[in-house]
Amino acid sequence: MRKLYLLPILLLFVAGLSAQSTISITVNGLNREYILYIPPGHNGQVAAPLVINFHGYTSNALQQQIYANMNAVADTADFIVVYPDGLGNAWNSYGFQAAPDDVAFTEAIIEDVNSRLRVDASRVYACGMSNGGYMSYLLACQLEDRIAAIVSVTGLLAPGVKSQCNPNRAVPVLQIHGTDDATVPYNGGRGIGSVDSTMQFWLAENNCPTGTTVIDTLPNTNNTDNSYPIRYRTVNCDGGTEVTLIKIVDGGHTWPNAPFLIPGLVTNKDIDGSTEAWAFFSKYTHPNPTPLDTTTSIKSIKSNGKLIKTYPNPIGNLLNIEITDERVKYIALYDVLGAKIYEAVVASYATNYQVNTSSLPSGVYLLHVATTTGYTTYKLIK
Repeated sequence: MRKLYLLPILLLFVAGLSAQSTISITVNGLNREYILYIPPGHNGQVAAPLVINFHGYTSNALQQQIYANMNAVADTADFIVVYPDGLGNAWNSYGFQAAPDDVAFTEAIIEDVNSRLRVDASRVYACGMSNGGYMSYLLACQLEDRIAAIVSVTGLLAPGVKSQCNPNRAVPVLQIHGTDDATVPYNGGRGIGSVDSTMQFWLAENNCPTGTTVIDTLPNTNNTDNSYPIRYRTVNCDGGTEVTLIKIVDGGHTWPNAPFLIPGLVTNKDIDGSTEAWAFFSKYTHPNPTPLDTTTSIKSIKSNGKLIKTYPNPIGNLLNIEITDERVKYIALYDVLGAKIYEAVVASYATNYQVNTSSLPSGVYLLHVATTTGYTTYKLIK
């Protein structure tokens, strides 16, 4: 297990039918950020799937959120989406350098989201575009204890990662790639491998039965996109997994059905990349995931014991908050959509506070505690 240095900052929500926020955390001494999207109606009462969607090289989290348009799928399927930001608009996913440790960053994201909402540890998935697709393969190799399945769009398994890839379980893999991709060529080039070499690696790694690949030409529903998809699906691999390729004939270095076109590149409109990703993910749960931390995510400012005591938990009609550390200066109770329910400036660490919670609906609530050295967040359930 990697050693994580994780410091969440106060969560800010954008009001609306759904909730979105940009979260800052510190991982191994580096400030990192990700966009958190919570679908409408999700209150954290039921543990939800989490999809981590990585942007391409030179892009960023916000651009990937717009380009992949995965929020629209999350709204109907009720899963949480995270769009991380890579340092220097890139991911360390090729096996050439030691830092930044983007695998540790991903693990930190999973724990941080779980500290704010309830995440189903068996349904954590990774996908990405180009460099983000390479990142997804890196996670399949090095974070398979957390990641249930991966989808790569126009990204491959880097040769430098492939040579050291030895996951402890079979990982379901979906690759989506255009045959006219000039950035990450379908047939390989410049030492980046090929679609075929990536697929062959995972077919062997997952011990898939030979000669069983089913080939389907998917419906060509759009006659103006100058491309069409073919699916190559191999099932009954170890652990009931599969290795699948959707080849976009004449497709470019693009995300299928992206809401805007990139000049000069063919974007397939017969399938939707995010819909295909979720359809693939939803078939798989992790057989034995590393358990998520059920305690508060900040531990560094609690060296002298707990900052507060809360009872009862689950919350009843009255929430009692007992201040047990003199560093506590402010407390605030929020629902998962960011609506503030209660706040108090702490005059003395011996003070006890009572909050009438009789009118609150069942669900998950966040108690933010500000101290002289930072913030911490406690998750409460009613």
